[in-house]
Amino acid sequence: MVERREGLRSLRRRARDEDETAPTYPAHWEADIALRDGSAAHLRPILPTDADALQEFHQRQSEHSRYLRFFAPMPKLSRRDLERFTHVDHHDRVAFVVLLGAEIVAVGRYDRIEPHSAEVAFNVSDSHQGTGLASVLLEHLAAAARERGINSFTAEVLPQNTKMIKVFTETGFDVDRVYDDGVVMVSFRIDPTARSLAVMAEREHRAEAQAMERLLHPESVLLIGVSSRADSAGGRFLTALESSGYSGTVHLVSRDALELRGRRTWAKVSDVPGAVDLAVIALRPEACVEAIDECAEIGVRSVLIPTEGFSETDAGRRLQRELVTRVRRHGMRLLGPGSFGFLRTGQEAISLSLAPRMPRPGPVALAGQSSALSAMLLAGTDARGLGVHEFVGVGNRADVSLNDTLQHWEDDEQVGVIGLALESMGNPRKFTRIARRLTRSTPLIVLRPPGSESHLPPGHDVRTTTLPRRALDQVLESAGVVQTGEWTTCSTWSMPSDARASRSADGWDCCPTPRPSGPRCAAPRARRAWRSSRRTTASRSPRIRA
Repeated sequence: MVERREGLRSLRRRARDEDETAPTYPAHWEADIALRDGSAAHLRPILPTDADALQEFHQRQSEHSRYLRFFAPMPKLSRRDLERFTHVDHHDRVAFVVLLGAEIVAVGRYDRIEPHSAEVAFNVSDSHQGTGLASVLLEHLAAAARERGINSFTAEVLPQNTKMIKVFTETGFDVDRVYDDGVVMVSFRIDPTARSLAVMAEREHRAEAQAMERLLHPESVLLIGVSSRADSAGGRFLTALESSGYSGTVHLVSRDALELRGRRTWAKVSDVPGAVDLAVIALRPEACVEAIDECAEIGVRSVLIPTEGFSETDAGRRLQRELVTRVRRHGMRLLGPGSFGFLRTGQEAISLSLAPRMPRPGPVALAGQSSALSAMLLAGTDARGLGVHEFVGVGNRADVSLNDTLQHWEDDEQVGVIGLALESMGNPRKFTRIARRLTRSTPLIVLRPPGSESHLPPGHDVRTTTLPRRALDQVLESAGVVQTGEWTTCSTWSMPSDARASRSADGWDCCPTPRPSGPRCAAPRARRAWRSSRRTTASRSPRIRA
C-alpha cells in the first residue's frame, strides 16, 4: 500500500513538471440530476471555496458514516485535509459535490494511481442515503475519467459497508472483488457496456417517473396570487381545482382578501401551515422568482408557473434561467413557466389548469408545450368525444419536458394511447430512446407544427436542429412514432391492449368511430395490427412542410 502511494506521488510530480498550467474549471461537467425519490439536485466539480461547506457536511455525518469513509472516527477535517480535498486539478484528481441549496449532501472523487487507473470514493449524507446519489456520482465520475484517459476504477471498502459494495456491483460494470487484510478491494473497467447503459437508463426512468408522480399527484396544493377577480389566472386555477372534485388540502395566498369562496387566505407564503406538495405561482415574472425561495422555506416540493413573459426580452430569458437555478437549488421540479397546467380524470381527478372544463374520462394521455397549442389539443379531443386520462402542459419546458411525461406514462396502466404536440425538442437522442422503448406497447402520436425545426416557440431555450425535416421524420419513425398533421389521427388509433384487462381484446375502445361492418371488413388483433401498421400509418399521414 505504501509503495503504491509513493508511486502515485511521483506520478503527480511528473505530471506537474510536464504541464505547469492548471486545467480550467470544467463547466461542462455540471449537471442537474434527478434522484430516486423524485427530487432534484445540482452536481458540479468541487471548488476551493467549498471548504467551509465541506467541513459542515463532514461534521453532520454520523460517527459510523465517517468511519466507513475514512476507516477512522475523524470527527473533523484538518486544514490540510480541507485544502487537499478542495484543491484538485480536474485531471489526475477530480471531485464532485452534490448541492441542495448551499448545502453539500454528497461528495465523490477519484485520484489517479496509474496512468490509466484511478481510486474512487464516495460520501453521501446520512439523510440522503438510498436516493441514488452514489450511483449518480459514479456515473459522472466515470464519464469524467474516460475524458481524462482513465479506463478503470478501484476502491477500498470495509466489509460492513454493504451499501457501497452494492452500489459498485449494481452499476452494470464487470466488478471484481478481493478480500485482503480486512478490506474489500473492488476494481472494474469503466468502459460503457450494454448492461451499464441499461442500468443507467433504468435509473433515469425511475427517477423521472417518480418526479412526475410526485408533481401530478399532490396531497396538498398552494395557490399563490389568487385574487377576488374570477378571471385572474389564480382565480381560474382555483375554479378548475374546485370543479374537478379535488379532495386534498388547498391553501390560498392573497393580499387583497381575507377569505375567498369560503376559504381562508394567508397574506404570506411563510404563514401557510403544514406541508405543501405543489405550489401554483400566478404572479408577474419577477415575483415568481422571488416566491421560489419562500416556497422552499415551507418545504414545497414542486412548482407550477402559468405566467408568460419569460421570453419576450433578454431580461425575461435571464429571469427564466434564474428561476430554474433557484428551483433546482432547492431540489424542486418546475412545470412551466407558461404552463397551461395539468389535469387528470377518474377516481383521483384533479385539474390545475386553464381548461374551461374537465374532459370525459378515457385512455388518452396528452401533452403540449405552448398554452395555445395545449388549449387546441384539449378543445380538439373534446370536440371529437375522446376520453382523456391525463393532460400536461409543459409550457417553456424549462425543467419538466415532454420526455418526463413519457417516462411517467410508460408505467401507467390506464394510458392506452399518447398524443404529443411537439414544438421543440431539447434532447432528440433521449426522446427517441424513450419513444423506441415505449412504442413497443403503446401508440405514440406526434403533431409537429410547421417550422418547428428552425423557429422555436418563445421561451424554448434549446438549439435549433440543422437536420432537414425529412431526416428528423425518419428518426422518429424508426422509433415507432406516428407523425401527423391532423389531430384527428388520435381518434383513429387504439391501444394494443390485450395485456390490459381494462381494454377490449380488439382495441377499439378509444376510437369513437363506429366499428365498420360488411363482409369484407375485419378487426385484427390490436397488438399485431399496431406492430405491423404503425410505420404505414405514419407514411400515410399528411406531412407538414416548413
